[in-house]
Amino acid sequence: MTPILLKGTVVRGRGLRLRFPTATLQVSYQSSQEIAEGVYASRMLVDGVSREAVTSVGVAVSVGAAESTVETNLLDFTGDLVGKEVELELVAFLRPMEHFSSLEELEEAIARDREQGRRILESI
Repeated sequence: MTPILLKGTVVRGRGLRLRFPTATLQVSYQSSQEIAEGVYASRMLVDGVSREAVTSVGVAVSVGAAESTVETNLLDFTGDLVGKEVELELVAFLRPMEHFSSLEELEEAIARDREQGRRILESI
């Protein structure tokens, strides 16, 4: 997969209390490629520092979202990013979007995505 570059601003999300906090992005599309809905291993440039991440692109049906979102979980970062301008590179497709019947199932999937994403990003 050729990496897809997105640029945008971190905005307030839906306020879900998950074990893995995410940065919700208001993005502008910077590629001629189509973006398939799903979960990606990614890298986010924050304040000039590239950070490994896992990103969900699409309608989060598992938590009742009605519109498409881009949500990124940085693997080794804590802090408030709201209002920051960032660049996001979608590096490798991990899986399509799925429906989860509980937040616990969603958190388990995110944990698996983080492990798989970290392995992929460390190998390239």
